[in-house]
Amino acid sequence: MNFKSIYKEHMSRIFEDQQHSIEKTIAYVIKHEMQLPNELALARRHLTEREKNELLIDISLPF
Repeated sequence: MNFKSIYKEHMSRIFEDQQHSIEKTIAYVIKHEMQLPNELALARRHLTEREKNELLIDISLPF
């Protein structure tokens, strides 16, 4: 899997767990940064802010 796929998969799960709330998803990731899976942490480091933003938009606005 590439970094974009890893990031999108993990963030989609967190988004669903946080009742499809972008605000709660971001807060969760910040609060639990040290407990996130290693592959997600690695993907976060390798993706640009623009790439992460585009993936988050895709997750939150799937249509």
